[in-house]
Amino acid sequence: LAIGSGSPDIFNAILDRWQELKGVRILDTIGLYPFKFQDPEYMLPLDGHINYMPAFSIATGRRMNTTKQAEFYPVMSSDLADKVWHKSDVFIAKVTPPNSAGYVNLGLTNFYTLDTIRRGRASGKQRVTIGEVNDQMPVIYGNNWMHISEF
Repeated sequence: LAIGSGSPDIFNAILDRWQELKGVRILDTIGLYPFKFQDPEYMLPLDGHINYMPAFSIATGRRMNTTKQAEFYPVMSSDLADKVWHKSDVFIAKVTPPNSAGYVNLGLTNFYTLDTIRRGRASGKQRVTIGEVNDQMPVIYGNNWMHISEF
C-alpha cells in the first residue's frame, strides 16, 4: 500500500470478509487513519486469514508490534519499491483525479509507487491495481503520472 492509501471503507470491506480469505497480508507504509487492522484485539481471530505487515513502525501500528501480532517488514523509502513489487498481487494507492488526458498523479507516494506498480504488473505478479481518487491529494511534479489504463 502506498502512503495514506486506501480509505477506511476499502480496508473495512476487506476485513469484514476475513472468513472468506486466507493468507492475506496488508502491508502498510504510513496510514493516515486509525485502522481496525492496527488493533491487536480485533486482529487476533483473523490470524492466518488477514495479517498486518507495517513497513514503518509509526505510532498507529506500534501496538501490533508490541503484541507480536504484526509481521514487521522493515524498509527504507529508497528500497521500498525493490522490496514490495514482487510481494504485491493487489496494490492500492490514492491518486489525484484524472486530468483531461486521462493521467492521474501519485501525489505524496512519488518515490516508490510508480516503480512498484509498473514492475509488479510487468512481472505478472500484480493482478489488481487500484487507484482511489482523492481530490485532496496534492500534485507532485516529475515522473509521477500514470494513465488510468494502468489501474
